[in-house]
Amino acid sequence: MLRLLAGSALLVSLVACGPAATAPATEGLRPETGPAKLARYAAAVRAAERAANAMHAHDPGRFDEQLADATALMTPSYAERFSSSQRERKRLFDTLRAPVALEHVDGTGLVAGDGDKATVFLVGRVVEHAVRSRDEKTLHTAELLHLVRDGSRWLVAKVDMETEIEPTEIEAKPSDTFEEARAVGKELVELLADGNGSDGEVDGARLGKLAIDSETAERWRLLDTQLTFNGRAVVTAIEELSADEARVLVYVEGDRSDGTQGPVGVWRCSLVRSHGAWKSTALELA
Repeated sequence: MLRLLAGSALLVSLVACGPAATAPATEGLRPETGPAKLARYAAAVRAAERAANAMHAHDPGRFDEQLADATALMTPSYAERFSSSQRERKRLFDTLRAPVALEHVDGTGLVAGDGDKATVFLVGRVVEHAVRSRDEKTLHTAELLHLVRDGSRWLVAKVDMETEIEPTEIEAKPSDTFEEARAVGKELVELLADGNGSDGEVDGARLGKLAIDSETAERWRLLDTQLTFNGRAVVTAIEELSADEARVLVYVEGDRSDGTQGPVGVWRCSLVRSHGAWKSTALELA
């Protein structure tokens, strides 16, 4: 069963601060495909991870310093909204009296890149340490960071937390192995996340098409019998990509154990290029 992504009102408040800033149009750029696309936006992925760490950091007595560190990684308009939101909640931070940090980044991937804009998906664990004991509280977080290029830097223009993330579309083209890999990862996870474990048989022909061999397809069929929820892939991001290997993060929303709809987990799908098509070799929770 997929691990629940447990959000909190405090975490959501950190970044839910209004619409994205618009980036200037970039003319005359030829869209990259495949590994070149991921390489072009590698700096944006790194910037997103730095910003996420800064936005989630809270140490008692360092509020102004940490707020300045976070806003330095944002566009001016988003920094203003973020700063206003944080100052309104400073009293709550002070009552916690416990260090909070994004201590584990379980995965980051590029969702889209278009000239001076990039969208990055990040999944991680935010840890709150107790003051007088060794106890700690861990919250899983998934977020979509929208960045724009400012000279040589990438700045955060908007952040969507897990409850705000809207589905992203994939236009798979034979000439673009980046989008092809995203499409295959999404199709495999959605095939396993359709509730067939309790309602019927998974489409064996489709599984065979998506797997590297019959043994792998059988593993996916057995996995399907263990997954009884209904879900859909909301975000699909490329974590790693070369000419013949890819690693894809797939964020899933669906029916949760408490009867509500919401985030249910993130899969990491490993692919290899075989006879001109991406085939799955491994699947695990991120």
